[in-house]
Amino acid sequence: MAAATALPAFLYGGGSQRVIPDARSGNYYVCCRNGERVGWLLGPYDDHSEAIENVERGCDLARQADPFAVFYEIGTARVDPSVDPPCSVFGK
Repeated sequence: MAAATALPAFLYGGGSQRVIPDARSGNYYVCCRNGERVGWLLGPYDDHSEAIENVERGCDLARQADPFAVFYEIGTARVDPSVDPPCSVFGK
């Protein structure tokens, strides 16, 4: 995972909670956090709903790559369109 200067705000933390997708434009990712370290797992997606639909897949991929990923926070995050989007580890 890359060190981050500013942690992204998670929009959806996974699990069974009901979430209303964010309607803003932007680049949406499935991300993981471990303390101050952030991993951009999947994305970018144009639509927050699509990122939400891929949280479980991102979780599975992270756990296959790193057994300690079971301890990470996994959810979605948005990167403003004015910022160069980061590359994700597993693509879309």
